[in-house]
Amino acid sequence: MEIQEPRKIGILAYGSLIDNPGEELSPLIVERIECTTPFNIEFARLSSTRSNAPTLVPVTTGGQKVNAVLLVLKNDTPVVLAESMLWRRERHKTGSKEIYRRPQNATRNLVLVETLKDFEGVETVLYTSLQQNMGLFAKPEYLAHFGIKSILSAAGESGKDGIRYLLAAKKNDIVTEHSQEYEKMVLEQTGTESLEDAIKKLDEIRPKTLKIENEFSAFEKEVKEIADLICDYGLKKTFGEAEPEPEKQKEAILENKEQFIANCHEGFKQGQFRIIKLLQDLQENSKQANEDLKLSRRERNKQLTIELLALIENLKIQENIVRHLADTIAYQMLQGQIHIMRRLYMEVGGNISLSNSNFQSVVAVAEEINSKPGNMALITDLTGYIQTGDLLCLIDGRLVIGEVKEGSKNLHILEILKEIQEQGKSAEDAKEKYELGDYSYKQLKRNIRQQEVMKMICEIINTDKGTDPLTKEPFKFLTPDEAVPRYYAELHEQNKYLEKSNMLSYNVIDNCLHIGMYKGPFRFLGAKILQSMYNKPDGNYAAVDMFKITESVNKPIFFLPFEKEFIFDILFGRIKLLFILDLDDYMKVFSRFGHKAEWGSTKETIKAKEIINKRMSGMLVYKNRGIKIKVNDSNDLWLFNGSLLKIFFEQIYPSYTAYSTRYYLEQKE
Repeated sequence: MEIQEPRKIGILAYGSLIDNPGEELSPLIVERIECTTPFNIEFARLSSTRSNAPTLVPVTTGGQKVNAVLLVLKNDTPVVLAESMLWRRERHKTGSKEIYRRPQNATRNLVLVETLKDFEGVETVLYTSLQQNMGLFAKPEYLAHFGIKSILSAAGESGKDGIRYLLAAKKNDIVTEHSQEYEKMVLEQTGTESLEDAIKKLDEIRPKTLKIENEFSAFEKEVKEIADLICDYGLKKTFGEAEPEPEKQKEAILENKEQFIANCHEGFKQGQFRIIKLLQDLQENSKQANEDLKLSRRERNKQLTIELLALIENLKIQENIVRHLADTIAYQMLQGQIHIMRRLYMEVGGNISLSNSNFQSVVAVAEEINSKPGNMALITDLTGYIQTGDLLCLIDGRLVIGEVKEGSKNLHILEILKEIQEQGKSAEDAKEKYELGDYSYKQLKRNIRQQEVMKMICEIINTDKGTDPLTKEPFKFLTPDEAVPRYYAELHEQNKYLEKSNMLSYNVIDNCLHIGMYKGPFRFLGAKILQSMYNKPDGNYAAVDMFKITESVNKPIFFLPFEKEFIFDILFGRIKLLFILDLDDYMKVFSRFGHKAEWGSTKETIKAKEIINKRMSGMLVYKNRGIKIKVNDSNDLWLFNGSLLKIFFEQIYPSYTAYSTRYYLEQKE
């Protein structure tokens, strides 16, 4: 009768360890015993080493006991050696000779080695334990999302992705509470019949996905360099290494004003040159992608259509970022006067193509103006919002809006325009005298209109008052008589917390503004997470992504008091900063300052909008209702979208926008 030696040490494997123990542990394995985990297991942790793929970990709630394998090691294997080998393998440090020492204060991301005694006939059984980090999002639909993301990332190239991990678990008969539904969701989202087919399909897509990511990285490098030119060049060029401290900058700049302005303009000019090249390349790529999209749709190539739609969206994001750089130049030229910036926007949708015949003429004129060091001519077609004139110029310290025309017909129209202006004649008089056709007559009227608008805007730019070009009504900018309070400090604190948690942070301001910050894998689900935290599925609210600042007429993101790294994390999607403003709770804030805000009826809203739209646009309408602020029994002030934009993009407290209603009342008077 053979007496079997007692099994002294083993390792419990319930995930990838089953098939891949690693080069250190493999030679020590003498037996494999099929068993069941004594604790519940679930796909509840995103692994950074697998491009944030869901992995199996012990859980205290949910999950279930699963099939596992007990890897029995040679009896003479010291426990401390086995612990270190297992720990190194889990941390992808095999062969490093690092020694495992159990930490006194375990954190979320530390790998712990736990022990079972006398399990399945083995005296000491080791297993790794990592904390789950998915929380409420350890659900099949999110597992599938993260699994697919991982295979399209670097982990897919090395075969360490979430879909292969799921397939391996399935082959080892590991079935958790969510695993089957997780698989079903993967197949639904990829349009395949099996995990093997899904892997094949996603492997084919991955090279293009990684190529776009690499190109986006190169694009980010270029954007950072341009941002330095248009935001920092003036200071660096003027003061060099002796750049003054922030509190002394204003005084130092005033002492070197002329040189500082010339250096700033030099940075603007260099930045503009590179912006032109970037935009032209992006627009050419977008044109080609749209042509390819039409073809793929005709050929009913669904997968290529999905890829092209993603590419087009990516190119649109890049174009918004580049135009935001041009907007940043305009912001500085206009000395941060946002009320003037908004009057340069004529509410015409869409971006201008740089391939039009007039663009090169505009570039030539800009270069001529910019040849003088102190002058600056910004090409308005590069910006996201300036829709008046071809050039915004600073010439000898004065702002000028310039129009560039080319061609004999245009010159003829300009000569007629000059004549009728000198003689006080109308467009109708010129039409009869010169027998103008419909096209030439319309062009003449358009030029008259453009000159009128430019005259109005130049007056506002230089005097802060005049006639609003959109409303045709008298305009005067009223400056608040106190500093505007902003919630920058709260955002800084949220970002600090985000750095520690590496997942998300959440805050509520004035009991109505809900703010979510998300990084890592959770940024892809930020909107859903914030919605769940807001937890009012039927609420009346406005939701905004901070990235949308690139499409707004507000202070550019580069001039918000944030760290550069944080700004670029937002622009390039590494951090999602999202807002939800509860409109009902926001209305309650007005009562603190003696105003009553309430929803107007659909009928009232339609009537108010008809009246208001004759003078201006932008009235806030939500579900066919506007918000009116009761001024007195016979007078209401309707809320505009601009108030919300100030909250989201200028970080002004909601309570201050309610308080500052008095300035609107003064403006109205």
